[in-house]
Amino acid sequence: MSELLAEVLPQFAPCTNLYRLDTGHHILVTRVSGEVPVPPAVLPVLGVIEVGVTEPMPTEVFLCDENARLIDADGDPTNGMTALLRLAGGTDFDTAVRVAEAWLTRQEGTTE
Repeated sequence: MSELLAEVLPQFAPCTNLYRLDTGHHILVTRVSGEVPVPPAVLPVLGVIEVGVTEPMPTEVFLCDENARLIDADGDPTNGMTALLRLAGGTDFDTAVRVAEAWLTRQEGTTE
């Protein structure tokens, strides 16, 4: 069974948890749930700009090491940090962990 190692890591946004999977991999799961708070100092800057979200932000799964150091899924640092998986917005942490573990297990089976 996967293990939650750390919750709401402050170096990642908006809400990121670190897990160790049964496969031996470590992953970070980042998700936005509900509304993202706007700091009070920013509100005057927004003025008359209408802020709205048309669709929920995806839940993302990133490979990492046991110290939560990210591993770029595609190995190409020139295109930014690539998530291992992008799931539908609103996907909860438990579901994201199960999907990631199943996906990694399938990938390992295809490389043997």
